Amino acid sequence: MAGSDVRASKSTEALRAVLAWQRFWGKKLPKGYVVHHRNGRPTDNSEENLLAVTIAKHNSIHKKGKSLKQQEHASKNKPNIAGSEKPQRRYRK
Repeated sequence: MAGSDVRASKSTEALRAVLAWQRFWGKKLPKGYVVHHRNGRPTDNSEENLLAVTIAKHNSIHKKGKSLKQQEHASKNKPNIAGSEKPQRRYRK
């Protein structure tokens, strides 16, 4: 039962994001597109935070985000060669 509540909550948040995007842009979200929250907070439906992207692009965005987090986690657990320097973060342009 708790799992279905989480799904319902996520789908409600997604619907709210779509409705907000449509209100801001004055048109329907194109077929095959989803709304991405740029700052990662699904409850922030401000105009500047919502981006319409294809489903494939959305999956790619989140996959890259997870792999970056995994890399950062792995680098924190490895000793640094110099010993005193913090590991450098890599940011994609």
